[in-house]
Formats: sequence, structure tokens, C-alpha cells
Amino acid sequence: MEISKMTIYWMCMLLLLIQPIYSWITCTSYNQEKLHTDNNTFTFLNQTSFDVCPRGGYDMTVSENSIGSLSAQSFLTSDSSSCWMYRLRHMHLTVNGIVSIEKGTFSCFNMLMTLNMSYNGLTTLQDGMFHGLDYLTILDLSYNSIKSIHNGVFGKGKFNYLTHVYLQNNDLVVMEPWAYVLNQILLFDLRNNSISSFSNTIGWEYDLEDRYFTEVDLRYNNLSEYRDEYLLQFHRGGDPSVDLLTYNMDLRDNPWNCDCHVHNIVSKFQNSFFLHVTNELTDVKCQAPRDLHNEGMLFVRRLTDLVCDIKKDCPLNCLCQKQPENQIVTVNCSGRGLTSMPQILPTLPRNYTYVLDFSFNSIKRLTKRNYTNGIETLNMEGNGLEEIEITAISETQHLNFIDLNNNKLKSIPSAIQKLVFENTNLTHNQLVCDCDMTWMAEWVKRSPGITYGRNMKCTFQDTDEFIIRDLTRSLLNCSYDLLIGMAIGFGVLFVVVLILVIWAKRCPYETKVLLFRFSGFHPRDRYIVDEDSGTQYDVYVSFDDDDIHIRQWVLHKLAAKLEPTYKMFIPLRDLPLGDDRSEATMAALQQSKRVLIVLSDDYDKNEWSKFECQRSEILELNEGRIIFIKYHESVMDTLQDESWKTRLDNRKMFSPGGTKAERRWFWDKLKYELPVVSRKHRGYCFAA
Repeated sequence: MEISKMTIYWMCMLLLLIQPIYSWITCTSYNQEKLHTDNNTFTFLNQTSFDVCPRGGYDMTVSENSIGSLSAQSFLTSDSSSCWMYRLRHMHLTVNGIVSIEKGTFSCFNMLMTLNMSYNGLTTLQDGMFHGLDYLTILDLSYNSIKSIHNGVFGKGKFNYLTHVYLQNNDLVVMEPWAYVLNQILLFDLRNNSISSFSNTIGWEYDLEDRYFTEVDLRYNNLSEYRDEYLLQFHRGGDPSVDLLTYNMDLRDNPWNCDCHVHNIVSKFQNSFFLHVTNELTDVKCQAPRDLHNEGMLFVRRLTDLVCDIKKDCPLNCLCQKQPENQIVTVNCSGRGLTSMPQILPTLPRNYTYVLDFSFNSIKRLTKRNYTNGIETLNMEGNGLEEIEITAISETQHLNFIDLNNNKLKSIPSAIQKLVFENTNLTHNQLVCDCDMTWMAEWVKRSPGITYGRNMKCTFQDTDEFIIRDLTRSLLNCSYDLLIGMAIGFGVLFVVVLILVIWAKRCPYETKVLLFRFSGFHPRDRYIVDEDSGTQYDVYVSFDDDDIHIRQWVLHKLAAKLEPTYKMFIPLRDLPLGDDRSEATMAALQQSKRVLIVLSDDYDKNEWSKFECQRSEILELNEGRIIFIKYHESVMDTLQDESWKTRLDNRKMFSPGGTKAERRWFWDKLKYELPVVSRKHRGYCFAA
């Protein structure tokens, strides 16, 4: 029989009118006598509220009122000296609209075993709210609006006898490991909340020796995105696939998205003995993606279906996905109107490679990109491709397959030989037979006889067609190529020689220096002093030894460059102690084939430097014995004097500083002017 809308309306109004009649307090004493008072709509609780209840009562129910809040005064006697019902075992405070509870409210009920506060308006559980409930066994807080639980509510040392916690139908959004802190809990019911992730702000650590007996019911929440980190934050270094079952969590009936993030736990589960253990907790179903809807998450048949879409750096209108099973990132741009290779692609995770599908676009040129090295598979079919940049192939380290079918290629770079022919598809192109592609014949021949494309052809001189694997140089009349190559080679050689001759005429001295540096050939006349076999030293170094910078340069830079190739005499280092310096200096100069004079700002002020310079001029037998080194640029002012102009006339002077050209040629020119040392006497090869 159909009920009219008016009838339903009056029935609802009747229920609203009679509802206050059913607000009550019921108390049960130890003799099982039930005492109750009807028609009470309480807005608060105090001793007066419990006048019908004996002080020794053990069961109390206060339901369907408008109490709003509870405090310690709610259950104390009028003199606040003790609880009115100090022996209470079971308290039911359901459907009262309670939104707040002060700390210490239940502190006098130390014998309470059951506390039922379901169907109220609680939003937060504060630490200390349940202080004193040492023997509490069952806590029912279902059907409230609880959004947060303070870390200390279920902390260690609390609720030593608690076995059942009901928190279903609340507003929790994060799962903390509350249930595992208290090992005696048997059921922690969190159904029908809004939990979407796991956290560990309470700092709990996995300490399992025996399996947890706690049943944590997380059904009908918003768990959709799984992460290994959810479990690893409880057990660093653990195995999520094993730990998941030991936690005894019921994760069914959640909107799970079976993507790349579940791959690790699924693959490990399917390779463990747990795969053959029937357990309702493993019967977790995928809701997304559509292809895996209602398939068991831990029993996904094709692990290649566990992928994640990548948005960052994915080319416009393309589909980019991460696939952990094969450690690849796929980029599908097929038929997306591309006119060139994308500039960037999503970053590769470690040990991953790219599988790229750029087929059926309008890419005319295959070019190298910064991601070229990471390509494993490349599909360029149907692009009208006309050219392949050599480095686009040669600089790939992981390329395993390439599809160039149905393009307009006239030639293929020989670098493609890094692949076996059967891992390529080159058919339906416009290949031209020429002498530069005869290498393809041997490459194709090495493939199995049933390989697709093994009989592909090329066009010769726009008229003939040859099967590529039959090509030979004689078939294509390639003998002229050798002559052309030789002509080009001789032409290049002639140009190079011509340039060298012109340069040698314009820079004869630098040309001789270069010949000596690179070939050891010394194209100059030998000096008389070089023929004197009785000389002991190759080089005598004259410098202002009072200048610390000059001293450091000579001892550490000049000596390092020239020794041990040349035997050097440095007065500061090599003059014998106790000998007359002037006599020792003259003897050393007499025994030296070259004298290097390091000109600095104060060289002319040092008496011994002046002495060495004068004596070396007396020993000069022919041009070439004395070599000047201009160390300070400012010394040029001193060199303008007539005495120095005469001294420098027709003598070599080099500079380790000055212009870039002077610095570049300094060591080469200096070594060229030093005595020629036979190769067998050289300590090391010449170096700039």
C-alpha cells in the first residue's frame, strides 16, 4: 500500500513531539534491581541527576539528552568529596550531544570497565581526558566527529586492560599506530572515517617478536594512494610485503589506486610464500585504474600494468608513464602533431631507460637531444623522416630497438650497426644505392633468414633496384670513389703545406722553435761554447737574490721546468760554503754554457748581480751565450740607458709575463736557446 506524503509528514512531527519522553537515566544496583527516571532532558549532570541511582550502583546509562559537556563535578557528591557511584563498572553516555570533556572527569571511576560515548559531538581527544580509567576494557567513541587524537591518549602506561576500541564513523584523516602501542588491544575499529594516509608522530617503532593479535579495521576509509614509506616509518629497513600482514590491518573496501607505488610490495608478495596463504586481509581490491578495477591488489596478474602517469616535463598532449616492472619511462606522443623531437622529457629515475613512441607525426629530422643517451626503444614510424643526425644514433648507450618504417630516408647512418638488424625496422623508405652504404649488405646478411625486411631494396641511378644485401662496390662502380678520395686528400695536404710555408716565412724564429719542440730538430748553428766538452754546467742563473719573489720563482718555477734536463748552477743554492764568492762565481761562469740573467727592478742595485753580469760579458765568445729574462715589465725604464742598450744588442730577451703571446712561447723559446741535450741524457720529455 502506498503511503502519502502527508501521512509521512505527520508521522515525523509525531516523532519529534514524543522524542523528549524517551530521555532517561537508568541505573542497575548489585542486586540487579534497575532504577530509572523518565521524561528527563538534561543539559548537565550532577548529584541531583542521579538521585534515583544508589551510590553502590555498577551500571549507569544516560542517553538522549542535551548535556553538551562533562567535568569532574558532573559525577561528584554535593560536597565534592567523592564520586556518587564509586563502584561503577559500565557507563553509557550515548546520544547526548557531548562536545567537550574536561581533564580528570572520570578520575574517580577507577573500577570502570566499559565507557560508551557513541553518538555525541566530540571532535578532539585530549591527553588526560580518560585519566584514572585504569581498568577500562571497552572504549566506544563511535559516531562522533573526532578529527584528532592527542599523542598521549593511547600512550604507554595508559589503559593497561583495554581490549576493544571503537572509533568507527568519525572524521579521522590520518592513521597513527595507536593500536600497537598497547599490546593487549584485540580490536581497534576505525571503519568509516576519512583516513587517507599513515603517520607516526607518536614515534612508535616496530618491535614484533610474535604476530600482533590486534585487529585494526580500516575498511570504508579514503585510502587510495599506497606508499612503502607508510610502513617503513614504523620499521626502518623492514620489508613492507612482510610487515603488512603482521600488522593485521584490514584494508579492504577502500578506493585503492593500483599504480607504480604498489609495484614493490606486490612483486615481493608474489615472490614469497605468503602468495599461497589464504587470508581475508590480502583480499584488497583495486578500484583504479579502470583496467584493474576489482582485481586483487596483491594478485595483479600483469605487473606491467602498475604504472604512474608523469606530468612534469611531459610533452604537450603526450602520455608519460613510469613502469617499475621493466624500469622504463614510456612517452607516447603518437599522432600528436609533433614537427621536431621534444626538447625535454621527464627525468629518468636511476637505472631506468626511455621507451619513446613518436610515430605518425611530422618530424623530418631525427636529432640528438640531452635524453638521447637514455633511449632504449624509439619508434619513428610514419613521420616522413628525411634525415638522421649521426650522433642521434651513435651517442645512445642503451638503444635496443628502433622503428624507422614508412619514412622518406635516402640513407641510414652506419652507426646503426650497433644494433642487430633484426632489432630494426627500415622498410618502406626511399633508400638510394651508393658507395657509402655497401656496409649494409654485410649487416643485413648477419640476420636470420626469416628476419622481416631482409629483402628490402634500394634504387640505383633512379632506374635500377638492388636488394641491399647483394650490394658490392664493383656492382655500384665505386672505383672512382678512391680516385676522388685521393684527389681530395692531396688537395687538403697541399693547402696545409702552403699554409705552413707562408707561416714559416712570416714567423721563421717561431717555426724553428716549434720544430724543436715537437720533433727535437734544432735548425740553428751550434755555438763554439757548446762544443767545449770540458764545461760542467748548462745554465748559470744570475738574479737579485735579495728579492724574495725572484728567489722563489728561480728556485721553484725555473728550476722545476729546466732540471733535470739541464744541469743548472744557482749561486744562492750551489756556491760552496767558505770559498771566496768572487772566485767561485768566476769559476762557475767559466764552466757554464749559458748565462740566464733575470732582470728585475733592483737587479742593477745588487752588487753581486752586477758582478755576474760584467764577468759573463767578458766570457762571451759568440752570440747566444747570454740570455736575458725580463721578469718585471717596469725594468724597461732601466733598459733605456745606453749601457744597457749596448749590452742587449743582438741578444735574446724573453718574458714570462707581459702579453699572452709572450707567456705562451716563453718556455719553448728559452729551451730552444739552451744547449742541445742528447735524448739519452734528457731526464724527461720537453714540456711547456
